Amino acid sequence: VATCAGPGGSSSNSVTVTVSAPSAPTAAISANPNPVSYGATTIITWSSTNATSCTVSPGAGTGTSGTMTTGALTTNTTYTATCTGPGGSSTDSVTVTIPPPPTNPVHTCNASGTAATLSWTPAAGYNTFYLRTRGNPSSVIFYDDNNYTSSTFTMSPIVPGATYNWWVHSKDPNGAYSASIGETFSCAAPLPTVTISANPNPVSYGATTIITWS
Repeated sequence: VATCAGPGGSSSNSVTVTVSAPSAPTAAISANPNPVSYGATTIITWSSTNATSCTVSPGAGTGTSGTMTTGALTTNTTYTATCTGPGGSSTDSVTVTIPPPPTNPVHTCNASGTAATLSWTPAAGYNTFYLRTRGNPSSVIFYDDNNYTSSTFTMSPIVPGATYNWWVHSKDPNGAYSASIGETFSCAAPLPTVTISANPNPVSYGATTIITWS
């Protein structure tokens, strides 16, 4: 209000100054890479506008923008950035995923114990695998393929009674691997067979016969 006085009296006038409300903050968060392999890490990046502070959870991320490296991930994990400012608060989230593993690992030995067929059930939508097989000693790699596209594999030849191991992971198109499933197994040697016969049979009282076996 302005008030002015003079010989003729006084006069006043006023003006109203309108103050705009503070702009609402925004928050943005991302993960790279995403998906990730089981047990791997990723980098979380966040940014904001019109904010004076941000926090990222889980983790210890602070500041209106920044990056942080996660710990080793073994389950799908959602990271949330919460940013506040004079205009309020805003949140954004990103879920870091890990490919699901196959299930039902099974081995089937052949009759002679010299070969085993390995099989598993793929997770829905995952038809590429990382397959490894090892023998005894375990340092010997019999097979190692990170682009295997069948859900069965035959190990042959193997030694009856020896110990073998195998592992299989799901693999996504970006190269991320699931946790592994597999088995330690051995195939038994076939039981021995025996036959025996007598000729002649029957025989007369006091006579002899020939016993033959194999």
